[in-house]
Amino acid sequence: MMNWKGGVGKTTITHHLGTGLHMLSQEERVKYLHSEKTPRILFVDNDAQCNLSISCLHVEKYEDLVYKYHYKTIHDLYKLFICNEAPAVDVHDYILKNQVRMDAKKIFMGMDLLPAHQEMAYLDLNIAMNNRANFESGLMSKEIYKYQYLDHILEPLWGEYDFIFIDCPPNLGYTTMNALYASEYCLIPTGLDHLSSYGIASLLKEVDRLNTEFATAVPNHPMIEVVGIVANNVDENRQEPKRSQKLIRERLQENYHELMFKSYLTRGDGITSASEQGCPVYAERSGNAGKQGELLMNIVREFLERI
Repeated sequence: MMNWKGGVGKTTITHHLGTGLHMLSQEERVKYLHSEKTPRILFVDNDAQCNLSISCLHVEKYEDLVYKYHYKTIHDLYKLFICNEAPAVDVHDYILKNQVRMDAKKIFMGMDLLPAHQEMAYLDLNIAMNNRANFESGLMSKEIYKYQYLDHILEPLWGEYDFIFIDCPPNLGYTTMNALYASEYCLIPTGLDHLSSYGIASLLKEVDRLNTEFATAVPNHPMIEVVGIVANNVDENRQEPKRSQKLIRERLQENYHELMFKSYLTRGDGITSASEQGCPVYAERSGNAGKQGELLMNIVREFLERI
């Protein structure tokens, strides 16, 4: 999940794509996933703001685990891999298993979390300052290891999960590029305002550039596919975006065609209220929460159709 603009819904979409997969009916699982089984999900909080960790666990539990009981986080893994090319570490020891909240009393089974830490705010600088002796030609070839830490961290887990969702910070620093290197797909959430949507063209160009650079440095590296652009915080008038947002959405559709999701998420306090409880909005079925839950499930279904 990427966008170098903050507040566009990266964490919200990440959280609700993963939890939404567990809300699919059996018929929908067969249709989209070709299996009756509930998919195995891993959330990776790759952002120093730690919002995904808090959304999955509730703020009090997150703070107790990380700051009171010093539970290991993805930040600890990054430090190990930055200092050592092949650290003797079991990544499973860093994963919180079956602790993502469904509501105030229930948890999602088969849904895990690799939590973040606020000290990740310095991670890009630490990666930039780390240098290894390498005599290959070409800057990207020399420094490709700086983009591979997260891929190495997650490699032992590839066969254990059906989906791994990575929430990224609002920038294109090393932390986000590590997520892109490790990913098969990226999704771009955006607001329907000029500041949020202005940089999408640059983001798409950067993904193209990284695909070329990664493939040059690492032959047969899989191409990152942009799943699409999904609009968030939409204000509706008569069940369609208000005029100013509708015009921006139409412009995005003209510029990016099939990349623009048909589904979008409206603004409302349902998600905010649910997040304060450490739950997805699916836990709340009244008023605006119910509507936002349905809209998010539409995004989940369209996401599955696209991949």
